Amino acid sequence: MERVLEVLLKRLHNPDKNPPLRIGIIGGSVTHGTGCGWNSLGLNLKGTRRVCPFPYPERLEHIINYIFMGEKYSGEKINKRNVVVVKNMAIAGTNSIVMRHLLEFNLWPDNESGPQDYDIIILSLGSNDGQGTFLPDMFTSEQKIIQILQNKRPCSDLPLVAMVEDNFMDATNTDHQTFRYHRDMVTASSWEGAMAISHGDILRDHLYHTNLSDTTIWNNNLHPGMEFHCGVALVLTWSLMNGLIKSCWDAKLMVEHDNPIEPRYGIPPPILEEKKNYTEYYTQWRTEQKERELICSQQHGFPQKTKGIKNSTTTGDNNTTQAVTNSQCAYSWLASKFNQATKQQVQHAVSSVATLIDGWVATGYPVKKPRRTFEATKKNASFTIQLENLRLSNINQMMIMYIKSYGNKWKNSQLLVEIYRGKNITATTINKINTGNDTVALSNNNTLILPTTIEWKVLSTVQLSGLHNSTTSVNYIEKIDLGNNLEKGDILQATFTLTDGAVFQINGLAVCNIVH
Repeated sequence: MERVLEVLLKRLHNPDKNPPLRIGIIGGSVTHGTGCGWNSLGLNLKGTRRVCPFPYPERLEHIINYIFMGEKYSGEKINKRNVVVVKNMAIAGTNSIVMRHLLEFNLWPDNESGPQDYDIIILSLGSNDGQGTFLPDMFTSEQKIIQILQNKRPCSDLPLVAMVEDNFMDATNTDHQTFRYHRDMVTASSWEGAMAISHGDILRDHLYHTNLSDTTIWNNNLHPGMEFHCGVALVLTWSLMNGLIKSCWDAKLMVEHDNPIEPRYGIPPPILEEKKNYTEYYTQWRTEQKERELICSQQHGFPQKTKGIKNSTTTGDNNTTQAVTNSQCAYSWLASKFNQATKQQVQHAVSSVATLIDGWVATGYPVKKPRRTFEATKKNASFTIQLENLRLSNINQMMIMYIKSYGNKWKNSQLLVEIYRGKNITATTINKINTGNDTVALSNNNTLILPTTIEWKVLSTVQLSGLHNSTTSVNYIEKIDLGNNLEKGDILQATFTLTDGAVFQINGLAVCNIVH
């Protein structure tokens, strides 16, 4: 938080030479703004039932800028003097499991930036994480997201990562998964050195004294209205401002304050797992901590000798080191507001590498429902993508982000995915032939050239269902292990066929070398 304060003070002192504080918010449809125009005041606002233009990320930006700029704040989003810039990168139907896999495949929800470009990243995934369809690895994914984001700037105290319990779903969630999310959020953020903010707790304090009758801030719906979004923006503002004020006093007391080597407070400990004991955690953490200290001391220009750690070198980039290796992708696209935002962009992302498209088409809108997606529109619809002459070695994973939904439209929805590796068998020049008993040279220096052929091998076959038991549409992730079969120059081919049902929707594809 002290580093955040430094960014703000520099911006206020000299806005011409210092960038604004950059806040990125990741979330689902609630954060995206679905239904945020609903209100108890009778205001007929655009987007009352669908996505409105003023969900809480936009309100947060207005409030913080007004606090620091007062009457100088014009309210304009694009202003060279604004103290803070907030970017809403929400993807509807996304939970922590989906977001973790997107980040592992370098599919950041904004193609104009990366996690390393933000000073604060707010994770607002509670509405989907806290639903009854709780998955066992949700808690692990919440921790992993924090680690991935922090490791994007491994030798910096930034970005500050904050988890927020935005929605209040106690009454709509009868199996108490909301409370489990609240517990996991607090545990994960505390363990990984992140910030935990609960708007839900404030609602509980108020609503449990009014028998859940106050619909001005809660309307018993997964997508609350305008008053809810105002409330979340105010809670986030108060939490951040309180942290900034507190950091002024903490800086005078902490011995780490004068440490020139970041991250000054150490790296996050390993992922919490039930089967690990304290000794295992400490041993792993201490080893990683020493490695990071050595690498970052070299990057900051402070040579340091550390026993038991091999010499390391930095990459020359202030935001990355060899200790944190990013995965690389040969092909990727993501249907979201700041990536492939329109159906035309989604169509191009597929058709640019497709050898066949039959019955699949990009449909939908950038913001309003139905949102852009790549959709099977008839029975037995099929498309094939082919990546020629791969430039990366060790391609080992394919990621598919797809929709599961409900109702008759999605009945029996089944997708078959078949993945092949093609290896070029190079052309061969022959100047001798085998006649059966003898090898005879071709006369007059003639040669016979056998043409290049392609040898195909099946890498994986996967069946996906588009139907689930929940009454909402949610993104799912399928990771397909391709093994160590692909090398530079090979061909990767994948065919997607609707084998049953009448509809299937894909919202993202990636083919990558994932480094674990």
